[in-house]
Amino acid sequence: MTFGFGKPIEIDLPRGWYPLSLGSIRREHSDSFNPSQRPNEIFELYSVPSHETGKPEIVRGSAIGSNKQFVCPSDILISRINPRLNRTWVVGDFSAYPKIASTEWLVFPVNESIHSRFLGLILSDARVRDYLAHNASGVGGSLMRARPGLFDSITIALPPRNEQRRIVAKIEELFSELDKGVEALTTAREQLKAYRQSVLVHAFKGKFTEDSRRGKATLWRTLPVSELLGAPLCNGHSVKDRTGGFPVLRLTALKNGPIDLNESKEGAWDRNDALQYLVKSGDFLVARGNGSKQLVGIGGIVGEVRKEVAFPDTMIRLRLGPNVDHRYFAYCWNSRIVRQQIERDARTTAGIYKINQDHISKFVLPVPLMDEQKEIVRILDERLDCTDFSIRQIDAEIARANALRQSILKQAFSGQLVAQDPSDEPASVLLERIRKERETDNKKAVAKKPGRKTKNTGKRATA
Repeated sequence: MTFGFGKPIEIDLPRGWYPLSLGSIRREHSDSFNPSQRPNEIFELYSVPSHETGKPEIVRGSAIGSNKQFVCPSDILISRINPRLNRTWVVGDFSAYPKIASTEWLVFPVNESIHSRFLGLILSDARVRDYLAHNASGVGGSLMRARPGLFDSITIALPPRNEQRRIVAKIEELFSELDKGVEALTTAREQLKAYRQSVLVHAFKGKFTEDSRRGKATLWRTLPVSELLGAPLCNGHSVKDRTGGFPVLRLTALKNGPIDLNESKEGAWDRNDALQYLVKSGDFLVARGNGSKQLVGIGGIVGEVRKEVAFPDTMIRLRLGPNVDHRYFAYCWNSRIVRQQIERDARTTAGIYKINQDHISKFVLPVPLMDEQKEIVRILDERLDCTDFSIRQIDAEIARANALRQSILKQAFSGQLVAQDPSDEPASVLLERIRKERETDNKKAVAKKPGRKTKNTGKRATA
């Protein structure tokens, strides 16, 4: 293991590498200030990163908010607040204006011992991100923050400066090839999703069942969800983790299709506590909130329940009545017809988009008679099976590419990605030289300070 989380690194380091605490290179004080108090000065602001893109909005202006901190080109920023926890960014040199950032960024300033891009790659390593996420403070959701002191407990293996440059160049070369493949896969997936939505829209406008309706008395109605329920809407319950406790679903159980009942955790409650939140076959579960507007409100049907499990407060349960086919409802819910209503009504707080029971009750769906509902489901199954299979295959390939990306980082940070050069100055020598230079500079700075009066005697005191 080439990272130490609260303990020393557990392998022998490659020649010239040296253990270094991330806390030792993080900026300890943020130099917080209020730009609005300097209304005539233009600043370049790096806002909190977008949850969807991971990138900050970079704006220029004067009097832009309050409580900001100064940053410099090549500084590494890492977000400390959910839902953007652990997103990293390298400050650019886009203009000569003073650069400032939200104080929700933690700053790793330019450092002689470590290449900025190398540090950025370290901070984006899944092992570091997982450690910070699992040790964040707060009560959950958007209130969770990574504590600055966490970096004191993370030790990295630092290679010689020249080797850092070679590692960065090799990673960027390999990542570039991966990015091209992922871009092509993403384009194909979006095209398939667009086709899928087009099929759904045609289905729920009655286009596929026109022939079956000819000469018959048919009825299509637009009904609110409230008239399709067999039981009141119900929010789940917030449960902390506890080994051996009664199982509760994770939000990841929602995958825009059937609910994955294996995506659960053990909660700090028993069956009696969970009784009113047990899921049943045919339940439709909806995501209450998400950092992405495109994912809030996605829903899925609970299939066969082989083992009891409850649903959490991140979901809302819909139990449908007898006038709507469950699979017809699921297809319609995840179509553009309902999606547009969800995104119209979703409200955002601290970067989280949310919907509630009142919103859901008022969403409207086109509802034909039961026989036609079942016929539409049959046609959609027939037309979309291959499309859905292709989308799942593409998702699996993208997941493999992301896993390969982490594998490349693992090799890089253990000294296995590029050849070592015996002539490289060892990291320990560089760090020691930097330490001595700083000590000398500090002594010179102290010597130049004017004398000051002591509190008790009023005499001049020397540093």
